[in-house]
Amino acid sequence: MTITDPNIQAGDTIYVLTSKGLSPAGTATVNGTVTVTFSSDPLYAITSSMVAQAVLSITSTSGHVGTALHLVTSGGSGAGALSFGVVNGTATGCAVTAGALTSQSAGTCIVTATKAADPNYDAVTSNATTIAMALPANPSKVTASFATGSSTLSARAKAELRALAKKLLPGAAVTVTGYAKGHLALAKSRASAVAKYLRQLVRIRVTLKTVLTSHANQTSVTTNKQ
Repeated sequence: MTITDPNIQAGDTIYVLTSKGLSPAGTATVNGTVTVTFSSDPLYAITSSMVAQAVLSITSTSGHVGTALHLVTSGGSGAGALSFGVVNGTATGCAVTAGALTSQSAGTCIVTATKAADPNYDAVTSNATTIAMALPANPSKVTASFATGSSTLSARAKAELRALAKKLLPGAAVTVTGYAKGHLALAKSRASAVAKYLRQLVRIRVTLKTVLTSHANQTSVTTNKQ
């Protein structure tokens, strides 16, 4: 079937109406006319003059390693689905899942956004956007308290260490310092108990220290590097 219409523009998509809805049947190659071959009689044939979408851009430009960055865009037109592509810049492990960007190291990720075509608009893709992914700040020092003469972690100490572990990146470097005045074995035991518990929660690098000049029944954890 040949359709002649001055409104037809080269690149327009021809749709046929079937029992399952609109189905693309061909594309016009010249202005004003198009020829489509059918294997069965359609109910109707429809031409669609697609319109270019508004310029699409990504407005998210920075995030932190260990925290998913929700990607925000501006521009685009119509009801087409939004998707993202990503490659590593200077960062490693850049990935986008459900519209959120993550990376495995500090550096940059290169992201593009695409808004799919719909019955009225062509698809559009943004320019590649460089997004900086920085290391999070080092958590504040955490102190776990012990009963006098004990190196057993209390429920409160464990809760404080769990909260700390959520802020630490895998591979972070920490110093665990055990205190026990004049009692080296107890100071070491306290530091070891804290280090062991933290390592069960997150993969970290630990330096153990002891302080024997203080009466404090505690162990401190200082983050040296994320």
